[in-house]
Amino acid sequence: MLATRGPAEVRPARAGYPSIIIRRKDRLRYYEALAESDLGGDLLPISELILARAEDALRDLERRATAHAGGFRVGGGAPLIRRLM
Repeated sequence: MLATRGPAEVRPARAGYPSIIIRRKDRLRYYEALAESDLGGDLLPISELILARAEDALRDLERRATAHAGGFRVGGGAPLIRRLM
């Protein structure tokens, strides 16, 4: 598991993006999605899970940045997650 985790995190981390964390409650879903991608080649379940956790990480980052900036939105205007989509 560690061998696949490392390379997946290096590039985004170097670019300044937050880590994507698979929560304990998502563990079974994660393993099932990995199996589906390995056995059947269906990447949709694992992609959806990773995207959902990435959105969580970006929301958390924006929440912390907003709190740090005294309640002002980072960059003004739309929330970061909406601007990235």
